[in-house]
Amino acid sequence: MDIRGSKEEFIEEVEFNDRMYRVYTASPGRIEAFDGTLATVQMTVRIKTIVNGDTRFLDPPLISHVPVVLPSSMGGGLFITVPIKPGDPCLIVFSQRSIDNVVDLGGIQNPVDPKSNSLTARNRHHDMTDAICIPGLSIIPSAPASWAADAIEIRNAARTVCLSVKADKIYITGDLAVTGKITATGDIVAGTVSAKTHIHPDPVSGNTGAPIP
Repeated sequence: MDIRGSKEEFIEEVEFNDRMYRVYTASPGRIEAFDGTLATVQMTVRIKTIVNGDTRFLDPPLISHVPVVLPSSMGGGLFITVPIKPGDPCLIVFSQRSIDNVVDLGGIQNPVDPKSNSLTARNRHHDMTDAICIPGLSIIPSAPASWAADAIEIRNAARTVCLSVKADKIYITGDLAVTGKITATGDIVAGTVSAKTHIHPDPVSGNTGAPIP
């Protein structure tokens, strides 16, 4: 900040900076608890709070009842869920207006501060309490290694268990446990054994019969 201008210009800039310290936009966060029934978290901001521009850094408060963003199709009833644990990093986005009514009721709602019953109540904006959590922010100390440059993968950190989807094939690393049945339009081959042509010899009756097409 250049303080060589007039005193009035200097004061205006300081006052603007002080006001902006109370405006929240986005920040790295840390998840403290997860409610799997409501799909909400309790979390804290990972950057300590600056008080009015002073070099006093305070531990940020706990933010509760924060909705989580995950890939989903509400209309199709389809969701991608991941385990969310205390200590997980996330990206926090702060809504430009209060989100309490939308989170609790759904639909299109008035952005009214729930502390008041009046429709003319103060509308919160850029407030810390109106946070939205996006899990999975990459933090260098905990980022997974060996990223694939040519595939979408579901994997563990060591990549010893991995489902890798490439442009022409799907690769699975690790043990595969199946509940239910596997339906395939093509052949399933394990080593050199084909599910379409394989039969089980029987020393008495010959074999168990041809595979069922």
